[in-house]
Amino acid sequence: MQYSIALDTSEKMRKLYVVKNLLGVLSLITDLYYADPAGLYQYVDSTIDDVLGSLSQNYSALFNNYDSLFNEYRELKRLNIELTASNKNLTVQATQAVSENRELKERLKQLETYSDESLMVMLEDWIDAHNSTIDIIEFSKSYKIPAPRIEQMLNKMVTTGYIELKG
Repeated sequence: MQYSIALDTSEKMRKLYVVKNLLGVLSLITDLYYADPAGLYQYVDSTIDDVLGSLSQNYSALFNNYDSLFNEYRELKRLNIELTASNKNLTVQATQAVSENRELKERLKQLETYSDESLMVMLEDWIDAHNSTIDIIEFSKSYKIPAPRIEQMLNKMVTTGYIELKG
């Protein structure tokens, strides 16, 4: 029997595949040709010995490692699918939360922003309650209004004659 060996193929594995195919062919032609069983058995035995001798681990340990790794692979694949679905769900939820947060911040800003008229009344009440004086920084902290806006409103109140400056 003659056969070729490709450059990227193991010589021992190629021999095993050739023997497998030879046995298949012989099973088809048993009624037409006779093969010496003793020589064939010796050839198959030497081929199997070559392959088994080339393995660094015995087959049982190798198969157990394969089986364990395959089970771990299936579990990791299942977990990956679950995590991918969960990640998509969390991404949607995060996007919704960001949008809702943005809307709530805008609404809060509108609610915290006083109209000019409201701020003028607040300033007047403060001035009346504090003996006609105002501490802009204290007022700013109390009502969470930027000091420049308070100063701007006080200037407007003075120019419109709403309040008077005492010297």
